Amino acid sequence: MTALKNNYSHVPRNKNKGLHVYIAEMALGKLLPRGAIVHHHDRNRRNNLNTNLVICQDSAYHSLIHQRTRVFEAGGDPNIQKLCCHCKALKSRDEFYASKEYQDGKDSHCKSCRSIYAKPPFATRSDCTRKHRYGSENLCIKCGVLKPREYIIRQIRETTGIRQRRPKRSSSVQ
Repeated sequence: MTALKNNYSHVPRNKNKGLHVYIAEMALGKLLPRGAIVHHHDRNRRNNLNTNLVICQDSAYHSLIHQRTRVFEAGGDPNIQKLCCHCKALKSRDEFYASKEYQDGKDSHCKSCRSIYAKPPFATRSDCTRKHRYGSENLCIKCGVLKPREYIIRQIRETTGIRQRRPKRSSSVQ
């Protein structure tokens, strides 16, 4: 009998190795390469039949299999369509911005969702008035650039109209 951990069946002699990995290694005839992942085709973690297991070269390929499966189950063609992760709508791949962050080269949100939930545009450096002190320089919160303390103080004065008070000279009568 095998132990259950994280809803996976495990090899009794080795609690760290899943039964699905052990079966895939036996079918392959050697240990899996480093970084390889065993995917359950029907997404049932308890179904460890040889015909249900797919050996993925890395986690990126494993994620790609899941992404294409979701599109296929939604009734679409994974080669020309994609699911928006926000509105959950099946859309053409042209309705997604290009992005190097994702393995398929497209953003996870469609263009309409991205425009609604986009971050506000970066402020111009002349709008930057808040500061953090780092020694003699300050980090502008809006643009993230280190600027001299005098520059920040000058900008605060210009935007608020507050002028620096000069210290009173002591009048000494001689």
